Amino acid sequence: MENLELLRNVPIFARLTDAQLRLIGASLSTRAFARGETIFHQGSDGDVLYLIVVGQVRIYSIQKPSVL
Repeated sequence: MENLELLRNVPIFARLTDAQLRLIGASLSTRAFARGETIFHQGSDGDVLYLIVVGQVRIYSIQKPSVL
């Protein structure tokens, strides 16, 4: 799938112009992950945006016990 077409189908990018989508699209790269592979950890720096093109992910949230 072409980057521009991919971005057009992502709701948060829906209102952007083609020129804006091309700027974002120029920064895209493809990564594949193996089943069960960790993509990121809770609390890690949010310096990457992942778009799931094929497949699915499972998100786990680790909650610290509250202090009474």
